[in-house]
Amino acid sequence: MSYQTEFPDFVLDVTIPDGFEDNSWHNDACPRFQKQLPDGNYLVIWVNYANPQDRDYPNLHRFSIDLHEVDFTYLETLRSSDNWQDILDFIAAI
Repeated sequence: MSYQTEFPDFVLDVTIPDGFEDNSWHNDACPRFQKQLPDGNYLVIWVNYANPQDRDYPNLHRFSIDLHEVDFTYLETLRSSDNWQDILDFIAAI
């Protein structure tokens, strides 16, 4: 699966950090990219549509990074922002 096939109208206008793999799925609200951590859990980056009106939830931030368990059960949102650099800085500090 890739964001291009699952979200054909989506424009990815940011560079996803090394180590994150595209794991987008059309039943999600937007594309996602994940990286497995040494403990088996996953960091998941969600990249939503640039135009808030194109989002399922226009009032949410465009970018977020979540922590998921090995079985992909959601644990928590670690950071969300409309500024991509905030997400990159958070990842760099981990």
